[in-house]
Amino acid sequence: MIVFIRHGRTEWNETGRVQGFKNAMLTKDSCEFCKSFQGRFSDSIWKCYSSSRRRSVDTAKHLGFRDVVSSPLLDERFMGRLEGYKGKYLRKKFGSSSLEQGNRKLRVESYDSVLRRAKRFFHCLEENTGRKVAVITHARFMICAMQLVLGRGVAPNETFDNLGCLVLRLNGTSYKVDGVNIPLDQVLNEASSALKIAR
Repeated sequence: MIVFIRHGRTEWNETGRVQGFKNAMLTKDSCEFCKSFQGRFSDSIWKCYSSSRRRSVDTAKHLGFRDVVSSPLLDERFMGRLEGYKGKYLRKKFGSSSLEQGNRKLRVESYDSVLRRAKRFFHCLEENTGRKVAVITHARFMICAMQLVLGRGVAPNETFDNLGCLVLRLNGTSYKVDGVNIPLDQVLNEASSALKIAR
């Protein structure tokens, strides 16, 4: 089982600002909510990866992971000069899809670039057979991961809530999508039930 978890809610999520590589802080409520999961992730059962962005690293720490592998492959899409602007303003100015190809002048990373990073990350996962994997990352990366598994594009309005999960299961030699935007507590309850049955 691989569980991609979107990072906790940040101050910039609260105000609708585009974060990209900027290191917005988790809200106090989000930190406390993450801490309520401490003790539910055993390092002997779970392997944890995190993007290198502070909001993901802090989410992993507050969830109680002690041994976290940080990887820039998992980072959010770099939005260059547009980071810090409100998403609503950018959608009005550029449209919902005009920046998907990236923008050299504004230093905006293309969607395809994030997709290539996701492919490289899946190769890293091949060494974790037999362990559950938690991946603390960002909404855009999770959409790319889902697209790779499904083998097709996803709806342009697809997104993930903060601490929403994309659950993948290994089916023979390939992955299948087992849940999209599932709340973290529900995923953990189901994983715990499956462990009890396996024993």
